[in-house]
Amino acid sequence: MSCNGASDAILETQDTIASHRRHDSSKKHKPNEQDTRDRRHWKLPQRWCKYCPVKHVVRGTRFIPFKTPLGSNFFTKHGSNLGDVFETKTLLAHVRKRGEEIGLVIDLTATDRYYDPREWTECDVKYMKIKCMGHAAHYQEENIHRFFEAVTVFLTQNADNNRLIGVHCTHGINRTGYMICRYLVEVEGWDPKIAIQQFELSRGHKIERAQYMNSLYENCQQGCKSFMAVSDHGKALLPLGALEATEESRGFKAKDSRVAAYDSRSI
Repeated sequence: MSCNGASDAILETQDTIASHRRHDSSKKHKPNEQDTRDRRHWKLPQRWCKYCPVKHVVRGTRFIPFKTPLGSNFFTKHGSNLGDVFETKTLLAHVRKRGEEIGLVIDLTATDRYYDPREWTECDVKYMKIKCMGHAAHYQEENIHRFFEAVTVFLTQNADNNRLIGVHCTHGINRTGYMICRYLVEVEGWDPKIAIQQFELSRGHKIERAQYMNSLYENCQQGCKSFMAVSDHGKALLPLGALEATEESRGFKAKDSRVAAYDSRSI
């Protein structure tokens, strides 16, 4: 082989090696498609960490509202702080610590990716999924009826105990608050103002969607579905006057400009 031929062969070999290295390097740094899908799937819901997980039962009812628990992979994949962890077992431990028990969970989220429902049923908690689209719960009459029916059936079947009904959407505030308050207004005959007030005290956050507030105050008729009410359901409803007279309620009402705005409409 001539010198020129040998040089050409060496250069060709070097080019081939360099090409392989570039290829290997690009493979090394290019995100795996499966990893990308996993990261997207296990991404925490937007603003989820902003809200407290759970506070306490809506006074005078069996409802306990909370934000959606998440499967453990959401936290292991993102290395979340221990204080951010909120799983189904976290909630159940919180409730047990208070000497209470959840018997039914109604999931209002519009997705199935947050956790495996078997996490409830394996702990002897009934689970019901009502896929409720955000921002428009007040228009979803079929979902509202399903919610009312699920609550009525559960209370009827559990009249001899105090098991709670857990309700959540993504943040446990808007869809959750609307459904619970609408039930209290239309089935139990509560004043909308008292229903909203007591829900927000129990959740620790105020309902944010103006359309839900408007619907509760202007479109819901007190007691219009009282035929669905369960007369004896373990934890009896307190008189509305007693609810309104609590010190916590008075302080909450004084700070809530929305209540004054709706009160002024009825003058």
